[in-house]
Amino acid sequence: MSEVQGVYATKFKEVIEANSDHKVQIYPFGTLGESVDVMEQAQAGLLQFVDQSPGFTGSLIPEAQVFLMPYVIPEQQSEINYFFKNSKVIHEHFPKLYADKGLELLSMFPEGRVHITTQAPFSSPADLGGVKVRVMTSPLLVETYKAFGAVPTPLPWGEVFGALQTGMIQGQENPMFYIESNKLYEVSAVITDIGHNIFTTA
Repeated sequence: MSEVQGVYATKFKEVIEANSDHKVQIYPFGTLGESVDVMEQAQAGLLQFVDQSPGFTGSLIPEAQVFLMPYVIPEQQSEINYFFKNSKVIHEHFPKLYADKGLELLSMFPEGRVHITTQAPFSSPADLGGVKVRVMTSPLLVETYKAFGAVPTPLPWGEVFGALQTGMIQGQENPMFYIESNKLYEVSAVITDIGHNIFTTA
């Protein structure tokens, strides 16, 4: 529970239990299945609170994929903070979209820049030609990586390490905290930040 989302969840549990009669049970990422399983459990009322990236809800709420569009979200930290605090899309439009799917959107926030790990350095889309890169199960991400020249390969998070290790894929994208906590640097030769996005969660 030392990765970013685990720290958030632990603090959430502490605050709720210190200020109410409620108890919070934390299920670390992956223990309840893949992201699509977790969302279905939330919709069914089996889970009362989830922290999930729009990258995994894009099939359920297509508009959520706007957070995956490359080079759209501001890059400066002060601008990122302002955007997430004041965005009309987040605070006025998205709550209804989530409600239409039986979910209540409480907040959206950034969790760091997205990095790409590969087996060889690249400096242009041409260098990614034919490179199989794991992406989240988002139609927009698939199209983005096609535009980057790569071969986008949607895979559940639990298969990424093994797929890199066996050469089934040659790259993947994730925020740095995920690359670190899941030791993806052990099965990748290069970590590249092209500044295309930050990891958003809801």
